[in-house]
Amino acid sequence: MNFKASLIVALTGVCPVVAAAAACEPPQFEPFRPEVVGQTAPNLVAVAFAMQPVATLRIPSDFSKWGAFPYGSVGFGDHPKGIVGVLGYETRQSVAIHKKDTAPAEFMRTVFLGLDEIGCAYMKSQGLPSEEYRLHARLDHGGELFAYGTARTHHFYVIRDDQPDYVMNGMFKNISRAEFEIILSTIEIQ
Repeated sequence: MNFKASLIVALTGVCPVVAAAAACEPPQFEPFRPEVVGQTAPNLVAVAFAMQPVATLRIPSDFSKWGAFPYGSVGFGDHPKGIVGVLGYETRQSVAIHKKDTAPAEFMRTVFLGLDEIGCAYMKSQGLPSEEYRLHARLDHGGELFAYGTARTHHFYVIRDDQPDYVMNGMFKNISRAEFEIILSTIEIQ
């Protein structure tokens, strides 16, 4: 998959969670406990990356190709181990094609929780029920993490209650789930 296609996949992937009063039956998310994963592989997550105004995280070093995309997305590739990644945001503009006049945090929660028909349709179009795993965690300072993936492709979303107009998202390819969880364990709300 080329760099631009990776960005599109990262920016359009979404995931649902368990809900009460849902419009559809979202797939189950298992709890993610970052404190259990810890910082066990400092070489894997050597570069600190700030995604203002949502969160910071650490990503692998040794990428020889970096690229900036419109609306604040950054892609990186040509890693010695073949790792490719994209970090970006869901914004009012990006979710308006699905649901107008909706903050990204609100839209993403309707998807994760299966709260309305639009969220349910989006969840199904992204294939979330067939993902190999789905994770969920509450973060410090009002943050919430949703992550999902398959053996070698992993997605995440960070929602902040106090930043409803920006939902941080990311995608990593060619790493294991264990390595991806190490990256997730470094996410800190700013």
